[in-house]
Parts: sequence; C-alpha cells; structure tokens
Amino acid sequence: MRGSRVQSIIQELRGEKVDIVPWSEDPARYVCNALSPAVVNKVVIDENSRSMEVTASLLYNDGFYSLEHIAFCEPDVLMKVGSLDEDEVSTLQKAARVALMEKLEEIPVESETEEVPDVAEDVQISSSAGAEVQDSRKDE
Repeated sequence: MRGSRVQSIIQELRGEKVDIVPWSEDPARYVCNALSPAVVNKVVIDENSRSMEVTASLLYNDGFYSLEHIAFCEPDVLMKVGSLDEDEVSTLQKAARVALMEKLEEIPVESETEEVPDVAEDVQISSSAGAEVQDSRKDE
C-alpha cells in the first residue's frame, strides 16, 4: 500500500489532514516549502527574537489585492478561486481581519479636542422679510 506510513498517522489523528513538508536545514527554505503553493516573496529572519517575517502571494494572482478583499469577500469565492476548504477559508479570513485590526491600532489618534471660538455672538442675521435679527446673548 502506497503511503501506508502517512495513512497510519492520519488514522491515528482520526482523519485529520496532514501536510508533508520537505525538510531543509535553511529556515527560510523550510518556510517556503511549508507555504507551497504560495509564492514566497520575502523572508526576514530575526535571530535575536527567534522570529520570522514572511511575505507571500497566495491569492494575489487571482485578483485579491488587499486584506480587506480577503477578509470580507464571500467564503465560497475564496473556496473556488484558492482551492481552499471551509476551514482554510475561515482561518484565512480571521487572520486577515486580525491583521486589519492590528493596522488600525497602529494609526495614531489625537485625544485632545480643539475649542472652536463662538463666532455667532457678533453676527447679525437678516431674515427673509428684511428685518435684522441680532444675537440677544449678553457678554458673559
């Protein structure tokens, strides 16, 4: 039986899908192998924090050019275009929404409010009948 070792692992995991990723000593190459069929554009490795930043194009060639498009499109469109199942689409959309929220949190918000002077106090308004209306408020 071909793939009998893989089949026994899948049975042990009660039918859970597994990906077999070709091993590489080079961490960047290993990540590229793991993300296939996505095209990895850039891998930045930070040895000090033992982390990586990976930029990949999975759906870009299919017209998905922004996180917003991926996060809020109909799931069946992603399933059809990206050959993804429901769980993968759900995970992808959740990740896109989290990334969008992180971007929003990075936008600086000014908490101070600026007072606008009350310019209406010194303004005279003419009514349609031609009579002038003057601000009746007294100086405070």
